[in-house]
Amino acid sequence: MTSKQYRPPMPQPCPFCGKATGLEVHYGQPNQEGVELAKEGKILLGGCPIGPQSPKWQCTACGNTWGKWEAKK
Repeated sequence: MTSKQYRPPMPQPCPFCGKATGLEVHYGQPNQEGVELAKEGKILLGGCPIGPQSPKWQCTACGNTWGKWEAKK
């Protein structure tokens, strides 16, 4: 998260349970904006370790994870 202009994507449908409760996972040390978005239930904080298996989405209903996290270029 880098600026007040960031808008998290709309929740995505989970490929496992079908509910539209998939939130984008954000990695690294969050700034104040990131903490607030997480408290509001708009994003999930994934912690600092980022690896090839780090998911881009997680369903808040069933816990399923999917997608591949990619560094922004």
